[in-house]
Amino acid sequence: MKKMFIFLEMSLFVVLLSACATMVVNSDNSRLQKNGSYLVAVFKNFTETPHAGLRVSSMIDSIMASKGYKTYNTSEILKSNGNNKNIDKLIRRAKRKDIEYVISGTVNEFRYKTGIEGEPAVGISIFVYNTSDGKLVWSSTGSATGWSNQSRTTILQNLINRLIDK
Repeated sequence: MKKMFIFLEMSLFVVLLSACATMVVNSDNSRLQKNGSYLVAVFKNFTETPHAGLRVSSMIDSIMASKGYKTYNTSEILKSNGNNKNIDKLIRRAKRKDIEYVISGTVNEFRYKTGIEGEPAVGISIFVYNTSDGKLVWSSTGSATGWSNQSRTTILQNLINRLIDK
């Protein structure tokens, strides 16, 4: 009986512990093409955190490169200052540079929650366009929260890895 009670206590502890850090991912079932080339545009920042879009796109560029994808960012290829408000124009310019895909997206949340703990919370959407026809070929959205001792970028990195590997 005592073993059963300890098991139930541990089970409850695990359930409560897992509720503190959450991740939600919505993605289509397709995968990104490893043999393609990708231009990573600066993401639109819909948060109150300055430069969150630049931070997210930089991390996506780096993570994809580490996984073997051929990536470029807007500043190195298009001599852009990160201002890519018109996605159609960006797709045309990338096509002229023989880049097959453009990655853009939005940062919907990039903050620490208010309160005693101050847990990090991030939310992003990723869109991949084919430069040959300008059509959306892949998309994924996710959000995640973590522990108060974790940084936003740690949570973001885990989320990006999960979104790209879907």
